[in-house]
Amino acid sequence: MEQNRKMYGEIFKEREYRKLIFATVINRFGDSVDAIAFTWLVYQITHSAAWSAIVFALNTLPNVVVQPFAGAIVEKMNKKHVIVATHLLRACIIILFVLLYRAGLVNALVMAIFTLVITTVESFNLPATSAFTIQVVKKEHMTCGMSLNSMLSSAASLAGTGAAGVIITDKLIQEHIQKGNIIS
Repeated sequence: MEQNRKMYGEIFKEREYRKLIFATVINRFGDSVDAIAFTWLVYQITHSAAWSAIVFALNTLPNVVVQPFAGAIVEKMNKKHVIVATHLLRACIIILFVLLYRAGLVNALVMAIFTLVITTVESFNLPATSAFTIQVVKKEHMTCGMSLNSMLSSAASLAGTGAAGVIITDKLIQEHIQKGNIIS
């Protein structure tokens, strides 16, 4: 136990690893919120379970189909640059989506396209992140570094899923209050 604590302490001394872990946690949190929120939002817009299922499936499809090819492409590139570029690109795509949504220009097809594009970009981020982890963690700390990355990613995904549930519940309560179904 003391050995692991010492290794984790050594790993966290690596500045690049700390930045990578921080970015990974934010990324996983956002991805899990996105998966649930987009599925719910498309249902709110269309009242179609079929469209919700399509959007949910499109949120996974690129990681299955594109990621194996993306990994080969990323292998020849600077991993840190790929990670930064994919985070920035996804942020720009999400900002564009929010602007379109606020303008009332979002429908099921637009949501499906945005989901597909966001997850396709993510398909390049994931192999870059794995490869970069190997570059920034010392060989003797690799097991702990990869384990910590996996554990924090899972925890962030779980927290994001819970946060999405809270956000959706709050939105539904607000809608019921506005309709007069619930007294505030």
